[in-house]
Amino acid sequence: MTLRPRVRIGAGGDGARALALHEQAHGLCFIARSVNFPVHCEAQMAN
Repeated sequence: MTLRPRVRIGAGGDGARALALHEQAHGLCFIARSVNFPVHCEAQMAN
């Protein structure tokens, strides 16, 4: 499964940091870790 959430970054925000935090949260996600198939996340960044 591939998830494609839309992530909005506020003015002056750090897109690279937001993406890193998003990847970290996905790695700790209880639901993604509990299913028996791979879950990929491709965040779409917007300002």
